[in-house]
Amino acid sequence: MTGLWDRLFGIDLRSLALLRIAMGVFLVWDLLDRARFLRQHYTDQGVFPTNACIEMWSSGEIWERLWAFASFHMISGELGWQVFLFLFTAACAVCLAVGYRSRLFAFLCWLLTVSLQNRNPHVLHGGDQMIRHTLFWMMFLPLGARFSVDGLCALCKAYQQPVPARTLSLASAGILIQTALLYWFTSALKYAPEWRGEGTAIYYAFSIEHYQTALGRLMLGMPLIVLKLMTWAAIGLEMLGGIVAFCPVATERVRIGCVAVFWTFHLVLIGGLMDVGPISEASCMLWIPFLPALFWDKLAALWQRLPARGLKQRLEGAYHALVGWRNRLIVRRVQRQAPLPELRPTKVTQVFAGLAIVFAVLWNLRGVDAKRYGSLTDNMTWVAKLVRLDQQWGMFAPFPFKDDGWFILAVEREDGSQVDLLQDGKPVSWAKPASVLKMYTSERDRKYLMNLYMANYSAQRPYFVHSKLLEWFQVHPKPSKGEQVKRVSLYYMLHRTPPPGSPPVEPKKVLLFSETYTKV
Repeated sequence: MTGLWDRLFGIDLRSLALLRIAMGVFLVWDLLDRARFLRQHYTDQGVFPTNACIEMWSSGEIWERLWAFASFHMISGELGWQVFLFLFTAACAVCLAVGYRSRLFAFLCWLLTVSLQNRNPHVLHGGDQMIRHTLFWMMFLPLGARFSVDGLCALCKAYQQPVPARTLSLASAGILIQTALLYWFTSALKYAPEWRGEGTAIYYAFSIEHYQTALGRLMLGMPLIVLKLMTWAAIGLEMLGGIVAFCPVATERVRIGCVAVFWTFHLVLIGGLMDVGPISEASCMLWIPFLPALFWDKLAALWQRLPARGLKQRLEGAYHALVGWRNRLIVRRVQRQAPLPELRPTKVTQVFAGLAIVFAVLWNLRGVDAKRYGSLTDNMTWVAKLVRLDQQWGMFAPFPFKDDGWFILAVEREDGSQVDLLQDGKPVSWAKPASVLKMYTSERDRKYLMNLYMANYSAQRPYFVHSKLLEWFQVHPKPSKGEQVKRVSLYYMLHRTPPPGSPPVEPKKVLLFSETYTKV
């Protein structure tokens, strides 16, 4: 039985090291992407000032209110403070990637990531949930065992202790089960006929011009039966993938196949046909812990067969130099009689991880059927809000939205002319742009604007409009006579996606917010 549990829920330490490196690199890349909108998204001069954020969190339960004051990013709305936090988080991510004090910096990365996400939840996407939950489970795993400055396995060897190749604990089970939960429940939430019966979900998804690429637009010209087959294949993969990954027979080979299929699914099919931002990369990271020893052994054998010259020779030279430097550090630690590293989880960690697994399952069940399972988690909602274990995997669920369109921020001037602040002050044009996707400068910008269309985000529209007006006046501090701002209006040009084979529908102008300008 122990062998079965190890096959299903154990993780190769090399895979854990790759996850650590990938996570550190991803966090740095994500911070660089967010930094382009640092002032706009995270300061008091932007679209969501600190007082508005604190007000949002303060309206919730007591444990939600805690984040209004415990989040580091809400201490100050000044640009300098946010720059400091971004730089500090990046430094923590680098330490995590190289494996220096891995568990400590995994905790700091998780804490700072939660703090950052709480500062402006309006720019978050599904990939942010994935990163947050993966970091949570990583805190309880021996991240510094392999390919790290910590060199925990090398230190065990120096003390002439057994060197483990895998880790098996409730935390290792938790990070694997969390990935399976994502796919099981995202498929369960896709209960609409567009996914289950009609098979038109992929048609509607490819029609969303906020995400539409040239290749995705080309796919819309395929016969409808092809798009239907793609729909059923996608939901079938989500339903079965998380189950097949825990196949007790030929587990290693099956898992290599699962990783290959899902990486292809996310990077080639989704990432190639739709511009969904870094969700594809985040999804691929979730599958790294599933890479078995067989994968690494085959990779090592393939590397050995390569001729020892050129790039291989240089890479091996750099690797041996780094290992030599790391080993000298370990010798010093042994000389100082540093304590033997404990790679096994503590009892407290096991209990906490076990409770977290149960809670994650119950929380996801509540998301599918609140009437049946809601009472099981009602008294524990504070746990989810406190450590941000709350999760909802409704990507394109229950069906891809059909309210497509684009935004226009029209400024009416004293002389009667109108300019669009979202188009660098060009005259307002109600015509459909050549590419809606290219109107956005980043995934965060797109997600924020798409949220503004939703009725439950109506309170955020004035902040957005005022922020854009402030940017406009910084560039045009002294408008000439007749060019003074008289009124500002935010429109959404609603373009409903028609059913397959139906004629296109004319866009409809929807007024989201309007006010007479007085003073920003």
